[in-house]
Amino acid sequence: MSLKPFIVIIGAGHLAYHFSKAFTQLQTVEVCVYNRRQTPLLKRIQHELQLKTVTQLKQFPKAATLYLVCVSDAAIASTVKTVVPLIERGTLCHCSGSTPIEVLKTDKLPYGVLYPLQSFSAKRTLNWSNIPLLIEGNALSTTHLLKKMAQCLSPKVHVTNSENRLQFHLAAVLVNNFVNALYLAASQQLGSAKAFQLLKPLALETVQKAFELNPVLSQTGPAKRGDALTIKRHLQVLKNSKSTWQVYKSMSAYIQQQFP
Repeated sequence: MSLKPFIVIIGAGHLAYHFSKAFTQLQTVEVCVYNRRQTPLLKRIQHELQLKTVTQLKQFPKAATLYLVCVSDAAIASTVKTVVPLIERGTLCHCSGSTPIEVLKTDKLPYGVLYPLQSFSAKRTLNWSNIPLLIEGNALSTTHLLKKMAQCLSPKVHVTNSENRLQFHLAAVLVNNFVNALYLAASQQLGSAKAFQLLKPLALETVQKAFELNPVLSQTGPAKRGDALTIKRHLQVLKNSKSTWQVYKSMSAYIQQQFP
């Protein structure tokens, strides 16, 4: 019988792929991946990582150290409802930033949250040692287990609660998803990937400056300095791009409110 911790990853999305890869590379953890249907990413997990994968509930492992629910936020509750009756022993855990721990509540199993504060894409390689992991347990013993497992991946482990985790998730959407959408708008405005690459030094400097100074000290631009003429010219250029026009106008107003 193996003495290695046994982790069952539930789901076959980008997060499930990266968790599977990270835990497999440790070589001190046994991993199995369950998904309700066969998908290209599940096949990749099976072949690239040489992991056992199952798609039928009758094959679902009944005992494990940790069950990681890596599905969309909307699917967590229904997934938990499906798998909990099958589990005889183990700790149940979801990986969502915005979903409270209570969605897992059961008298049958210990439960908690292991939320990596990062964006995941299957085509990207990540350095887990740089990723903050936010954990929460329903009891001290659960928190201890989650901390132990999380520290196998990253030294940046933080115990938090659902309310604080939601704040981090919201902030993450602002600095990641919203900023990337602005990159998309800039790329579309320039019209070519080659032209967009010219913005890379500026984008990297903006991020570095925000964290080395702070966002207040690093803010620049026409809205900050009250340059109404430049703002007017930009809006004129955007007159046929209604959504980008509205974003530019709203962001300029926000900056002017922050720097009256």
